Amino acid sequence: MSETSLQGVAVVTGAGQGIGRAIGLRLLRAGCSLLAIGRTGSKLQTLHAEAGVAEDKVLVAAVDICDSAKVDDSLLRCEQQLGPIRYLVNAAGVLSPSRLLDTPVEDIRKTIDINFTSTLLLTQAVARQMVPRNSGSIVTISSNSGTTPRTALGAYPASKAGLNHAMKCLGLELAEYGIRCNLGSPG
Repeated sequence: MSETSLQGVAVVTGAGQGIGRAIGLRLLRAGCSLLAIGRTGSKLQTLHAEAGVAEDKVLVAAVDICDSAKVDDSLLRCEQQLGPIRYLVNAAGVLSPSRLLDTPVEDIRKTIDINFTSTLLLTQAVARQMVPRNSGSIVTISSNSGTTPRTALGAYPASKAGLNHAMKCLGLELAEYGIRCNLGSPG
């Protein structure tokens, strides 16, 4: 696989583990500076060492994306310390497996809030910073369960279906500003 070289500042949610962490590491190795957002600071602190980059290339925000005030503060700090945001990767998400019929209301609300509402609000905040610059790229990690019905995944498929549609609509709105919106749907 050929190496890709990228420049600019990337924001990755869910950067503490899984797909988000792998993407954050890849962006650092490709040359980006990174705002790593995740709920657990200890999981985020080692990104720079693991990627083999200088510590000042990584800004860590140990916040829950449902806390929009803290997210907004983190985005402002990112722009001040690292520069304008060029890339956003939405990889944060939760899955509480259960039959939908049996899923507790708290799990439904949490899943929709993290996977859909908070991801969309964070994306709006970043896109509003990208629009005046007429450039940027937004990638949202979804799931094939957002388009293919599944059982025993609780509210997860619905949250991803809503996110898919919202990001497609946002992509149409942002196209005139040269901002790309893409979905990745593993599964």
